[in-house]
Amino acid sequence: HTAPQRFQAMLVGAFALTALLLVAAGLYGVTAYGVSQRRKEIGIRLALGAVRGRVVRMVAGEAAFPLAIGTLTGLIASGWVTSLAGRLLPAAPGSSLGLIVGVTAFLALVGAAATLIPAVGASRIDPAKTLKDELA
Repeated sequence: HTAPQRFQAMLVGAFALTALLLVAAGLYGVTAYGVSQRRKEIGIRLALGAVRGRVVRMVAGEAAFPLAIGTLTGLIASGWVTSLAGRLLPAAPGSSLGLIVGVTAFLALVGAAATLIPAVGASRIDPAKTLKDELA
């Protein structure tokens, strides 16, 4: 009797992992695209003496706002769905605050990693090449 339940759990887990990878790829792609659009600006900032760490904070900080909004929205939706499921399914297990906080922290870390990779790449832009390309 547990084989169908185990299969369903594995299927839900596979979909969850796929969704996580899609979100991470989307965050990475949007941040990398933003960096590519601002390549000249970042290169000029670096040429004028901007500290690389400040460039990383600038790029990551701009990506942090949508990440925070998404995390907050997810927490609110999680509370609402948990409450609704508790009313519709009296035998449903109660929500575990620790589990919700753990999953939220994990998703926030994945989001932060997906935005930090392009941010660190932005700090490695060669200012000389950027200025040469700007003059050409």
